[in-house]
Formats: sequence, C-alpha cells, structure tokens
Amino acid sequence: MFGPKVRHLGRPALVILFGLFIDGFVEWLIHTYVHDTKEAIAAGIAAHVFVGLGGVLVAVPAFVKLLPEIGMVWKYAVDVKAGTGGTKIKDAVIAFLRPRLQSHFHAVEEIFGKGLTIAEPELAPLTKAAFEGCSGPYVGIDANTPTRFRELYPDYLEYEVAGRRPKDIRTDTRYLALDQSVLLSNFQDDPEEFAWFCDFHQRHGISLLQVNAGDVKAAQHRAQLPSAELGLYGGEYAIFFDPQGEGKIKIALHRLDASLSKRLQLYLEVINRKASRIVIGNGKTLKFERLDTSEIQSQLRRMQVSKN
Repeated sequence: MFGPKVRHLGRPALVILFGLFIDGFVEWLIHTYVHDTKEAIAAGIAAHVFVGLGGVLVAVPAFVKLLPEIGMVWKYAVDVKAGTGGTKIKDAVIAFLRPRLQSHFHAVEEIFGKGLTIAEPELAPLTKAAFEGCSGPYVGIDANTPTRFRELYPDYLEYEVAGRRPKDIRTDTRYLALDQSVLLSNFQDDPEEFAWFCDFHQRHGISLLQVNAGDVKAAQHRAQLPSAELGLYGGEYAIFFDPQGEGKIKIALHRLDASLSKRLQLYLEVINRKASRIVIGNGKTLKFERLDTSEIQSQLRRMQVSKN
C-alpha cells in the first residue's frame, strides 16, 4: 500500500473536498431563506447534517440514490423559513432548487470519476482543503516552470506549509516534469522568481527535482494513470490534474486503493530513476544533479512507498 492506511471516514479530507461543491449552495440557502437567530441555528444544524453525509457519499457509487435523504434535510431548511403554512410555496421553492442540488451531485460523480473540468483559479479552495486534510507527506508532479507555477497558483506553496507539521513538510517532494533546457531558459529570463521558488523548497526541506517531460509521460503510460500531473496528499488520495487549455483544467480525485497504490508506486520508482536535483550554485548558475541509487531509495522511503 502507498503510505498510511486509507481512512474511509477519518480526518474529513475527502469530506472537505466533497463539501466544496455543496458549501456554496448550503450557505446561499441559509442566507436567502433564514434571517433571525433561531432560524439560523435550525438551518445550521441542517447544513451540518448535509455536509456530514459527504462521508457516506464518498463510499457510495450511486450518489443519486441518497437524493431523497438529502432532500429531507434540504426541505427542512426551507420549512424553517416557510413555517407550517404555505405548502405550495415550499413545493415551488424546492422544485426551483432541485436542479441546483442535482448539478452538485453531478459534479461529485465527475470529480470521483473521469474528471471535472474547471477554471484554473477554481483550484485554490480545492488544494487549500487538500493540504488542510494532509497528515503525511505530499508529492506533487507539475509541468509548469517556477514562474508559470506562481502565476497560476499564487497561494499553492503557502497552502502546502500552513498549519502542517514541519516533520511532514520535510518529507514533501515536488517534481518539475520539464526538460532541463526549458528550466534553464526560465532561470535566465526570470532569475529572481526562479531563485525564490528554489529557496522556498530549501528553507522548508522540500525536495525539488526535475524529470524530462518525455520520461514522465512514458512512466505515466506504463503505470496506466489518467494524467502525468498529480498531487498525493498524505498517502490517502490523489488528485490528478489534466490541463485542457484556455485556462481550463480537468481534475479527478481517487482514493488510494491497492490497485492505484501499486501503479503510483511504479510511476514514482520510474521517474525517480530519471530525476535530478535542482541546484542554484552561488545564486548564478543552475545545475541538475542526478540522484544516485542510495538517494533514489531514500527518496522513495521519504514518500512512504512500500511494496505491500
């Protein structure tokens, strides 16, 4: 198994991620239909029950089967505002809101399935929640230069270290899936940003490695993964990132079951054999130092990859 044993309903890492797709709806429902304190408390209880069901939904393939149960909680929140009378208006409101609820469930099915396409800025709350639920090492594989990475995800590195234990952060690894010539060009064009990016990783004890794009792609195909770019958060689940162009990206979240763990282990073993450490010498020259056999094994151990 890859990393710690998966906790089905442990620290709500998966529930948090699920909640991202319904929190907006619940908050909108409460603020639209509830105004005074007593009603806010009642609707707040309904909202907590609503979000809590996310843990069950993660384990149930047919999410829509729970729509009637979710609907009962949802209807309760509307009842609080509408009171005992006005059945027709309550029915009308629920009929109006039902498509929105169904759209959230459709998004959940997509993100846990073939992937959900979103605008790149929408990644921020997802990755923030992922790191908040990360209780072990993080592994990231990205195909952006340091400059482009910071442009696309300005807060990602801050999310990675905020609130996490230093000993966990020191087991993190980031691979830049780019040819050395691409990184050299970025270093020459934007040396200050590149140096800041490298210094951030060094200060926090995060391994920063380079692997040629072709080698990463070959390893992805060999391991039969949906995308070469991914994030592994504490050995519990993986988020696959598949850029779609025009500011869009497809994301898919998968729990690390035995099959996926084995394929990810193979993937990381292959790319580690091709990896080089990124080093800036005297702040002026960019060097790539290939990992030797002992460093490869050490790198795999720090990511808690096992053969079980």
